Amino acid sequence: MVTMGRRALWLRWVALVTLGELTGFVVPAVAGIWVAQRSPGVQLTILTTAGLFEGAMLGLAQAAVLHRRLKGFRSRAWVVATSLGAAAAWFLGTLPAATHDRWASWPVVWVVGSAAVLAVALLCTIGAAQALVMPRDKSYAAAWVGWTALGWCAGLAAFTAAAPPLWHEGQSFWFGVLVGLGAAMVMALVMASVTGLGAVRLVAAPTRSANRRGRQLVSSLVGAPVNDVSGQRLGTVDDIVADLAVDLDPVPVLGLVIRSAHGQRTVVPWRSVTVPPGEARFAVGEQPDPFVESGLGPSELLVRRDVLDSPVITADPPRRTRVSDVLVDIGAAGASVIGVDLSPQGFLSRFTRRRSSVDLPTVPLSRVHLTSRRGHAAQLAAPQALVLHLSADDMAEVLTRASITHAREILGAADPALREDAVQLLHPHIRARVAGHGSPPRRTRRLNGWRIHRPRAHSSPD
Repeated sequence: MVTMGRRALWLRWVALVTLGELTGFVVPAVAGIWVAQRSPGVQLTILTTAGLFEGAMLGLAQAAVLHRRLKGFRSRAWVVATSLGAAAAWFLGTLPAATHDRWASWPVVWVVGSAAVLAVALLCTIGAAQALVMPRDKSYAAAWVGWTALGWCAGLAAFTAAAPPLWHEGQSFWFGVLVGLGAAMVMALVMASVTGLGAVRLVAAPTRSANRRGRQLVSSLVGAPVNDVSGQRLGTVDDIVADLAVDLDPVPVLGLVIRSAHGQRTVVPWRSVTVPPGEARFAVGEQPDPFVESGLGPSELLVRRDVLDSPVITADPPRRTRVSDVLVDIGAAGASVIGVDLSPQGFLSRFTRRRSSVDLPTVPLSRVHLTSRRGHAAQLAAPQALVLHLSADDMAEVLTRASITHAREILGAADPALREDAVQLLHPHIRARVAGHGSPPRRTRRLNGWRIHRPRAHSSPD
């Protein structure tokens, strides 16, 4: 979009959103003056209800600007989300006054901390509600929450600077209303000016994925449209089937699980899946079959359900962490799981989309042990299972961080000589639990375990 086009969009946004917010604020302003002398509970209820109208008018004004500029934009959902977000904001804003008797005796630190949390939540309510209904192919949701929070922070600051100095005891009802509307005009103009900058960037933001070929994140593939060869929509991507028995580095993809608009899940083999060049959708060349969980093989798993966000254990370095995302390579001849991202930044990138999936620091599945129920069973069923080919020291590290049930299953599948050496390296508390004659499993037992009092390698059990 050229500079002149962005300027015109910003001016249109400021004009319509200022008018919409000012119109919507009339109801809460009048309601606030009307219930000023009533009980806190009545004020909380009335102002929260009035916020629904304010949010609806604000959402209508914003939708009038965005509905022709954002592909997939749903005006009705946007208005409903904005209305509910505004009601939640009024609820949070009125809550301190309605509950003053309860928190008045709290320590100052508690009051300040609670006020800070409440203020952040209030500023983010509308933006967060709108982000939930934003088009799925836009990667600007998190940034939009920030822009709306900044806009409302500036707008409320302007309202506070304009209205309270002119309100005083004994003034007429209508004078108070006029003061409130004048301050609301300033608030709406400031808020619209700031959020307009975010709206311009929202419209110009690139789509999440312009082409499904190449290296892709599983989190970005979920929800992608799936059509048949005639172009009719079958549903969206729900999951990916992978088989660990063939290879762990990389893991071949066997099938695609599709969720229809009615929630029914079907599956198609990957050989029938094609990716039209330059398009962000999948096409299947045969009729999908109903997906049945029991139809998965012993070493097959669902990548989104069993790997994404799943806890994993690594032996080098020894730690228990969580999968932030999964990297898949999609080509014309097939697809494979390249590795998993274990960094906290990878989880944040699912909301900001500021990093390319190609640049993610991934770890092959051959170097981690999954702790999800299906993932753990599939890895043990694979001939080249990582944990069964570790040294005794590394296996002991994994056993220490695994659940008791998983640790026993790992030992049951391990080589007898390796199993004996690894068990001797365990801390006595963990060894007793794994052997089945210790005390009942408790999380606090880990504080007495290897992480604090780690025995020397090949030391005696006592």
